[in-house]
Amino acid sequence: MKFLLKDNSTVNDLISALDQSGNGAVAIVDSNNKLVGLTTDGDLRKALLNDTLSLSNIINKSVTSITDDSSINEKISLMKKIHRRHLPIVTNDGHFKELFCLDDLNFNIKPNYVVIAAGGLGKRLGDLTQNTPKPMISLNGKPILEHIIMLLKHHGYSKFLVSVNFKSEQIISYFGDGKKLGCEIQYLEETKRLGTAGALSLIKEKLLHPFFVINGDILSSVDFDEILKTHISTKSFATLSSRKIKNKLDYGIIDTNEDGQVISISEKPTFDFQINAGIYIFNPKVVDYVKPNCYLDMPNLFRKIISLGHKVQSYEITDYWIDVGQKNDLYKAIKKLEK
Repeated sequence: MKFLLKDNSTVNDLISALDQSGNGAVAIVDSNNKLVGLTTDGDLRKALLNDTLSLSNIINKSVTSITDDSSINEKISLMKKIHRRHLPIVTNDGHFKELFCLDDLNFNIKPNYVVIAAGGLGKRLGDLTQNTPKPMISLNGKPILEHIIMLLKHHGYSKFLVSVNFKSEQIISYFGDGKKLGCEIQYLEETKRLGTAGALSLIKEKLLHPFFVINGDILSSVDFDEILKTHISTKSFATLSSRKIKNKLDYGIIDTNEDGQVISISEKPTFDFQINAGIYIFNPKVVDYVKPNCYLDMPNLFRKIISLGHKVQSYEITDYWIDVGQKNDLYKAIKKLEK
């Protein structure tokens, strides 16, 4: 909510606007809709305690704002940095657009479903998964799957479909319907292992929006909203996240011609690769391409999508990303979270 500051504005006018806002704050604008400042119920209390109840004392004109082309991650990060619950959003030329409030959960709730592939055996983790499914391995006191769910919930995604198979009862018993985490969880229960893509055939919900599929061993600080925005803006049928890695060979590479003559030698070269980062977005119609009760992995699903002439977009992740499916990377993630 905003309050138009006029020459004849009174303290009572501002208090009335603050009372009507419903979130404890109002943005103050001038006649050109330029941001002047911000007033919160805290500002009002301070003015009352200091017995200085005037517009100049109630309005905070040294307010921090952010432009409307910023991502939700950037907005929330700034609010944490300045320790504020409210943040005015402005255009690049300073015109007020809206007031961003962390307490207003509706600003961030998305209709998109998230499928989390949590049915794998976790063989790469050896004895750690002998009696515990990989998604239930503890990272700083919480299962890996809980960290993934809370990362997405932080971005406003609250509808989860979790594919389960190996020791699924542990996962279902711990998470239940998701209410204790403030979300909705349903389970895609595989009677046999169907692969990261095959489990999509178990979806019974009518999907009306693009939906995420995420491997159950991926932790990332990527802005999921930006991936979705890219998917929509490029009008893609599917979006595949990627991650650039460098691979340095410990040997020199010799290049020869057909006669065996050495043309060049590269000493321990470094190669850049784009790897599959395990985060996807699909058009809801993709479910029709997955045969019921048949094993299907993601590479083969993408081959089918491409062969049918659909557009597939790549989104490079440059934020923190780690696959905790191997012991060394799992321990790296634990140290990262401890920090």
